[in-house]
Amino acid sequence: DNGVLVATKGDQYDVREKGNNNEVRNFGKPVELATRYFNEGADEVRFLNITSFRNSPLNQT
Repeated sequence: DNGVLVATKGDQYDVREKGNNNEVRNFGKPVELATRYFNEGADEVRFLNITSFRNSPLNQT
């Protein structure tokens, strides 16, 4: 919402906090989270950019 890339998690596709401010749930910066998960022994970490189409729509070819 404010232009900062953050990791979030949705509840039934709703990534907004419950309450008055209605801001996106912020679990932290993706690189910092990936580093933490790696250090804790994670085999795989995936981050999905599910809104990239807003600024660069696919060309119809």
